Amino acid sequence: GGAGGSTSGTGNGGAGGNASAASTATSTTSGANYTTAGAKAYAGTGGAANGTSGSGGAGGNATGASATATETSASADRAYGYAKEGGGTGGTGLGAGQSGVGGGTVGGTTASASGKSAHATVTQTGGAGGAGNSGAAGGGGASSVLTNAVSGTTTGGYLTVAQTANGGAGGYSTGGTPGSAGNASSALTAGDAQASAGTGTSTAGGGHGG
Repeated sequence: GGAGGSTSGTGNGGAGGNASAASTATSTTSGANYTTAGAKAYAGTGGAANGTSGSGGAGGNATGASATATETSASADRAYGYAKEGGGTGGTGLGAGQSGVGGGTVGGTTASASGKSAHATVTQTGGAGGAGNSGAAGGGGASSVLTNAVSGTTTGGYLTVAQTANGGAGGYSTGGTPGSAGNASSALTAGDAQASAGTGTSTAGGGHGG
């Protein structure tokens, strides 16, 4: 998503643009195959208040990133689906009573793969809060939650799935209240009865406080 406009004098920054992405890749070729589908959605940064007083613009929201990789006839190698998503950073605020705005929200990030072997990964990061200058408060970081965002099926090869949720950092403040960090939560249950081996990884990391 595009960045929001900044201001001079008094006034608030403009909001960053939202973002979404989707990708699908399908192979019907027999034999050894590498099929990859990837989707990335990164929302825009909110505009800054650069004049004498004003709040920043809101960070854009990342409203969905999905990737699906499928091999229908492969006898070797793997299908790989990956999706990455990030909320926009809130714009910088200026002056007492103003604020850096909160980071953009995230959600709906998914990836799946199906083939001889299958590999699927997801990374989802909440937007960081905007900074506050000259007495303005910092904005809060956005939280990130993933529940079974990755999946895969095989025809006898390996299955590897991994998902990572990151909370956005809180915005710093000079002379005001810093922004709170975004929380993160990740829960994953995965399996495939035909896989010869399987690995699942679920990771969550909260953001840094302002």
